[in-house]
Amino acid sequence: PFTYYKFTNTNPVLNFPNTSTFFRKDGLTASFPMKGDCVGITIKNDDYGIYAPEGTVFEKSSGRLSLRFTGEDRYIVVAALPSRDKIAEFYDYAYNQPIDTKIEWSYDEQSAIVTTTYNITTKNLRTGENGPALQGFIPHHYKHSDVEFAFTDVTYQTPRGIMKMATGNSFTIKYPFYGLIPYYGAPKVEDIPNPYDPERM
Repeated sequence: PFTYYKFTNTNPVLNFPNTSTFFRKDGLTASFPMKGDCVGITIKNDDYGIYAPEGTVFEKSSGRLSLRFTGEDRYIVVAALPSRDKIAEFYDYAYNQPIDTKIEWSYDEQSAIVTTTYNITTKNLRTGENGPALQGFIPHHYKHSDVEFAFTDVTYQTPRGIMKMATGNSFTIKYPFYGLIPYYGAPKVEDIPNPYDPERM
């Protein structure tokens, strides 16, 4: 749910509708100018978290939120929050930027099970250490599967169904897989460039 932005020799300015409201990590209404590392924005019915380096100065004017960095670190992390009360929970993961992902899998032919493990390496923007990620999984991951980790209560609606979230760096899922069978009929033989050729097939 995070996007990461880094800046060189500039301070970001975010534009937003004048009807937007702002809140702090503790859920209270934000007042400006504000010095800190996090602020939330509600735009219409959507909530976002803005996470920044410590000591960042947030200044609000009509339709604009200006951020002024006071140290060497120059970045912001933007989160799509499922609700404004999640801003503090997301704070624990926002600074852990994924820098590498790997997938490992094996197939047990006797049991017809594919075991897939997703591994995520992160780098904390403050400490440089590998911390837990907040990772999403869509229905084909968890339906009819043995999921060997716990989901949080955070979900998102996607075109492919409900995306459930989990925290960690390694996620293992076991899928039943009984092989593939052909089910498409043969194409028609037509007088077109590069037609289907039954003899070649």
